[in-house]
Amino acid sequence: SVMYIKARPTSPEEERDAIRVGVLYWLAVHADMVSLRNGISFIIDTEGNDMSNKYGNENKLQKVYQCIPLRPQCILILGAGFVKRVLINAVISIASLFTSQKVLDRVKFGTIDDVKAVLDQGSMPVHRGGSGGGLDDNDKVVGWVKDRLLTFPQVPEY
Repeated sequence: SVMYIKARPTSPEEERDAIRVGVLYWLAVHADMVSLRNGISFIIDTEGNDMSNKYGNENKLQKVYQCIPLRPQCILILGAGFVKRVLINAVISIASLFTSQKVLDRVKFGTIDDVKAVLDQGSMPVHRGGSGGGLDDNDKVVGWVKDRLLTFPQVPEY
């Protein structure tokens, strides 16, 4: 029940695939009754991404991703320096017009130690010293997504 995103710019050529992959990943993370009922931990790792290679499509992609429903129980943002925090807080203040305060209160800026308090070592991403749930390369992630989607609980017939 963890959705860990390592933020990076998306080129215009990658937009379509990035959105498709993002939706499939979201479906896979939520493909069990525990995640659907109780929500997930959502971690955005911005460390090492200074956004110096922006493409200008970031707002458009952000609007798409904000349309995907998410039931986060905690939202941790890693690697946000002063400038990023100011920008993110500005976005949050705008979002407060449309989003419940309960959800906004769950957004926290943190460090890797804060993530370790939420996740066990087996769920930590490989680039952060964990085992990534055994998904240490893209082929394993693709296989995991396929398996999760194939075992998604079926809707009962009435």
